[in-house]
Amino acid sequence: MHDMHHSERFLACRTCLRLQRIMPDLAAMDDDTPFAERHAGHRLEPLTRVGDAFLSDKPVWDPMATTYFEVTNGNEVLMVRSGRRSVEDPVERTLVPGRLRLDHVTVEFETELIRRALDAHFFPHAVRPAKIEQFLATLAALCRDVNPDRLEIVFDSAEDPQVQYARLPEHLWAQLMVRCEAIFDEWERERLRNFFEAARADDGLLCLRLTRAFVVDAA
Repeated sequence: MHDMHHSERFLACRTCLRLQRIMPDLAAMDDDTPFAERHAGHRLEPLTRVGDAFLSDKPVWDPMATTYFEVTNGNEVLMVRSGRRSVEDPVERTLVPGRLRLDHVTVEFETELIRRALDAHFFPHAVRPAKIEQFLATLAALCRDVNPDRLEIVFDSAEDPQVQYARLPEHLWAQLMVRCEAIFDEWERERLRNFFEAARADDGLLCLRLTRAFVVDAA
């Protein structure tokens, strides 16, 4: 997950607890020299981002989001708070006490998107709302049988680093098809065939949404 984050490197001042991100592709700008000069005589050390733990109080595209992640010097793991005081100010990264802890994991389908997509798929015909709700309840029941650690991740959310999307396991797909026979009439299942083929794709509506919620464990 987020492999690019694992290569993120920082120069840290352990005296002031401030960090500056090291950008190899911008080496010619000598971004790190001003930081090193500002902290001359202090204890400086390189740190590398580690693990997938991440917490944000707003969507990551929001310039005012405050985020937390973890870095290491090879001997210890440290937590970083990253944010800015105003949209005009630069991002400030600070070492803070504590660790990020995985609080819980949820597995679910994008229910509202699926409901709207089914309505559009059957238009101009209509399927009784009770059948749609029964289908969605079946999806929710399937989620309860999922082991998050055994899911095959197909892509990450572009907006929330805590969210990934996973392929629906074959045995759950087979169960869904069996249960659909008890929900939908034959003509409805025929219409659903194309819907299911598209929805089963790696970026389809029947991907599972996997959310790992982290919290800050203060030291």
